[in-house]
Amino acid sequence: MTRGGKRVGAGRPKGTTKSGGIPSKVVRVPVDVTKEMLDNLIPLRNLISDWEAECEANPDSPSHYFLRQALEEIKNLGY
Repeated sequence: MTRGGKRVGAGRPKGTTKSGGIPSKVVRVPVDVTKEMLDNLIPLRNLISDWEAECEANPDSPSHYFLRQALEEIKNLGY
């Protein structure tokens, strides 16, 4: 008996209608992440993109200093 790791036959078979032949990957999501949080990820990414565009349009604006710093930290997180 093996524990953990990749198991033979686990996952969606390639070529099924759901995967369309594209390799799939299981992603584990913590229990405390709600569906609403997941649904808000796309609007959050759009909001970040809007603020990045605002910073690029006003590169020398001192009022955007902390915003640029926050966006850089978010980018370093891989978002």
